[in-house]
Amino acid sequence: MDLIESYKEELQLIRKPWTRVWVGAFVLALLLLPWYAPIIFIYTVGVQGQNILIGYTGQISFGQAGFLAIGAFTFGHMSRLGIPWPIGLACAGLAAGLFGLVVGFPSLRLKGPYLAIATLGVRCCCVPGIC
Repeated sequence: MDLIESYKEELQLIRKPWTRVWVGAFVLALLLLPWYAPIIFIYTVGVQGQNILIGYTGQISFGQAGFLAIGAFTFGHMSRLGIPWPIGLACAGLAAGLFGLVVGFPSLRLKGPYLAIATLGVRCCCVPGIC
């Protein structure tokens, strides 16, 4: 425990050298955030979807990337057409949800590795087909 001997030391914001390094790295990360924030948020959506599906239900599904790609593709086309982003976002969610229903109903009876293989096939068909 470091004892403070003067009022000047009390007013010092960062006392240890390693703390200065970490604060500097944090400030640098905040400066770079506007360039990397969109991709971080996109990956966050995908990771949270996988967390809900695998973490809470225990089902292995690889189709999440395909549904994310369909939503992104729909939103991109909606924004290119000049549609406001809240409507485009709703349309993207609706398109991904409808495709999920089309794929989900035949996959309802599948369990374990068969569900994983079926959703991997969906992912392999969606992502290259969109790109």
